[in-house]
Amino acid sequence: MASLTTILSSHLNNLQYEDLPPESVEKAKDLLLDYLGYTIYGSDENPARILRKTFTELGGPKESLVLGHNLRLPTVNAAFLNGSTGHMAELDDSHRGTQSHVGDSVLAAALAIAEKQSSDGKELLTAITCGYEMAIRVGLAGMPSHYTKGWHPSGSINTFGAAMAAGKLLNHTDEQATQTVAIAGGQVAGNFAHLGERAMMKDFNPGRAASNGVLAALLGKNNFTGGTNAIENPKGFLALYSDTHHIEELTTDLNGPRKILEVAHKPFPGCRHLHSSRDALIDILKSEIGKSNLTLDDVEQVTARIYEIGADYVDDPEPWAKGKGIYGPSFSAQFNLALVLQEGEKGLWELFNPEYSLEKVNESKLQAMMGKINIVHDQELMQDFPDKIGAEVTLTTNEGSFKRRVDLPKGEPENPITKDELHGKFTVLTTARGFSNKQSAEVIQVITNLDTLENTNDLTNMLIPEH
Repeated sequence: MASLTTILSSHLNNLQYEDLPPESVEKAKDLLLDYLGYTIYGSDENPARILRKTFTELGGPKESLVLGHNLRLPTVNAAFLNGSTGHMAELDDSHRGTQSHVGDSVLAAALAIAEKQSSDGKELLTAITCGYEMAIRVGLAGMPSHYTKGWHPSGSINTFGAAMAAGKLLNHTDEQATQTVAIAGGQVAGNFAHLGERAMMKDFNPGRAASNGVLAALLGKNNFTGGTNAIENPKGFLALYSDTHHIEELTTDLNGPRKILEVAHKPFPGCRHLHSSRDALIDILKSEIGKSNLTLDDVEQVTARIYEIGADYVDDPEPWAKGKGIYGPSFSAQFNLALVLQEGEKGLWELFNPEYSLEKVNESKLQAMMGKINIVHDQELMQDFPDKIGAEVTLTTNEGSFKRRVDLPKGEPENPITKDELHGKFTVLTTARGFSNKQSAEVIQVITNLDTLENTNDLTNMLIPEH
């Protein structure tokens, strides 16, 4: 009898574009466009510059584009760099069931190989869909303990997804697909040891997942072997990386709705764990108080109850501390809620400029506002995690006390952003990195019609900033 790893790998390996429901195709296009925007935007952050310098020094054939720059690197290294850069601006997609940012790795791997292979748009869309499916199914099989033990899913389960996406574009046989997944499983890594110090390894992890996935697929294509049951093997992924096994997630309802439809978009920068509290506070300001900003004298106290594990990541009253850099304000619920109090939703739009965040976090008035914010690590809200990622915010002002609860923030599939919002986000991000409005609009048009694209290189050649 075939292993579950083999069943899943072979099923996805045989999936064709014609098998994809229209909503899955549309979602793959949206996720790709979103990824291109936030990766290009993050491409000149300090960690990206360090990685780019390092990989440029390593040299090698100019095979695949480094997004945001007129630079091509060996496919494995380009996937690494683009996978890391996608995670830097805290604008990446998210999947709450696995607590992963799947696109960082899957899309980086798919684009790098698609350019190398001159794949067409339908092939790219199919590979993307299969990559998300693989990563999410593996992640669900090991949740929640895979996450609570300290593994970084964007660096671990993403490896499987990147390998599947790359393998699809290399036209693997079923045997090669299974072996590729096993090779990917042997390279899984990435933990949260970096979190307390807000170190750059946060971004390293999804990049390594992308490059490991590409390497696994290239090895698999040359008939390198890794085994046939790497996910469920007694010494394999689930046994070593999780204490709670839901092995049925690997193969249940393989012909049902595609897992890619479960992925969320971030409308504004910031760790996903703090989005529900921001949305709740914005709702209070808009519907209860009737104004979009408050002064220090207006506010008596803010209490934000956040599901426990989320609060553990974003309860940071000192995001300005030495060494945290842009990661400080990106992960601090206190900073983000204080900003909303002062600036309303307008302040979140300003966060698209990282220099604004770094200036604002050191502002004495905002720091004073942060001092009025109390974060509660809520165990009751935790009972609904990860189906819900909720927060309950109580704002007490000189006008009274107001309360709001949000279980699913803006951008989740059940609370989606619009096409116009997605396109607007892409335009803001790319024009900030040297694209003209015309260039951004042309990329949007190509992605909209991606299933008619004959060669992915026609897309990647459009992604070099004009200025």
